[in-house]
Amino acid sequence: MLEAGVNETDLLTIVADLCDSETPRQIVNETIEKFGKLDILINSAGFVSTDPALRGINCPIEHFDIMMNIHCKAVILLVQAATAHLVATKGSIVNVSFMISMAFMNQIHAYYAAAKAAQDHITVQMAGHLIKEGVRVNSVLPGIVATNIAASSGLKPIVGEVS
Repeated sequence: MLEAGVNETDLLTIVADLCDSETPRQIVNETIEKFGKLDILINSAGFVSTDPALRGINCPIEHFDIMMNIHCKAVILLVQAATAHLVATKGSIVNVSFMISMAFMNQIHAYYAAAKAAQDHITVQMAGHLIKEGVRVNSVLPGIVATNIAASSGLKPIVGEVS
């Protein structure tokens, strides 16, 4: 980031486990401590397993719990921890989902798709509630991007014309 002209004093790096329910409060508190306010919350953490044993509907139910914890529970807890600060600044929330939540794109990641679909519905509910407080809530649903993790997890970008 420094090569892009961003000052080191304008960065805050927090390494945390989003499956730990105390983490969201820690993230918001450290952000407020460093910057004094919060204008935007972007929930973009995600996880897709590259382990073939954790694909499909027959993978262990514990994997479903992990997907829901990262993609839904962490989003809810982060929003709850940040809401008062975002109301104060009339800020925004952006939840990053994935197109897989809206269509049958890849049946090998059923729990991931279910968690992202749940996140999309939670986003709609958040938007309806928080707009009354002046906080905008939106979701961004990118498609598959050609990355190493996408390739190793069996996801292939759509190339060419889509009708």
